[in-house]
Amino acid sequence: MAKVHVYQSCTPIVQMTNKKTQVIQTEKLVNTNIIGTIVKDKNNYCWYYLGEFESSYIPPTDVFSIKYSGNFFKSQILPIFSTEENCLITKINECQKVYYNAIRCDNNDTVVVSVCNYNVENSTIKFLPDLGQICGIYNSNGDDFCVTIISQSDVIETNYEIITPFWHDFNCTTCPLYKSYTVSSCNNMITGITMYDGVNNTIVPNNNTIIMNGTCYIINSYDGIVCDYRFGDIVFPTIVESFGTCNDCFIKLYNG
Repeated sequence: MAKVHVYQSCTPIVQMTNKKTQVIQTEKLVNTNIIGTIVKDKNNYCWYYLGEFESSYIPPTDVFSIKYSGNFFKSQILPIFSTEENCLITKINECQKVYYNAIRCDNNDTVVVSVCNYNVENSTIKFLPDLGQICGIYNSNGDDFCVTIISQSDVIETNYEIITPFWHDFNCTTCPLYKSYTVSSCNNMITGITMYDGVNNTIVPNNNTIIMNGTCYIINSYDGIVCDYRFGDIVFPTIVESFGTCNDCFIKLYNG
């Protein structure tokens, strides 16, 4: 049976989550023959080599996992460190923004978006997209949206920030946009939780009731469209069915 090699980041590296990352790849770095070897990649992230496993390896639920055919790290020779502490000693300065011209997926408008390129002592952490890549954008002034990156830009002001990781391969249809709501259970035992629905679904009005995880909830507010690439890795509540009142929802649950 085919084998995979597993590397785990020493610290969380995925934006918007506190999970460490596991890379499960088909190639082994030539300088990681011993389990527990610590290496630093070209982006100055530190990784443990966890070892060789069967291709059916399932990562634990408390990590963000990436399955990769080949070598995710691109370079086969990475510097080795004796301890995690030695590897993590890197002076990171404040975010240096890089700006791009991009075309919105929803209306084809051309906009300027930004991403941080952290300057690091003697090196650079690159969290930069490729030209032609589809990225999710955080919009501080309204709904999030997705774009195609077309070129670098000289513009130095924008409210649009790239928030999807560079290794995700989205298109305009699969880019992770969702309608977001704040809801509370009809019995008031659960309040103020976030729930998602399909981006193309009709907005459910405030005070309407929905079924979610076998419970009736009231829509407190519609909070707009959000981009969340973690939807497949973290279970979010979603709308099953909508009703005008809690009573209608209860009847549906009772009668099946």
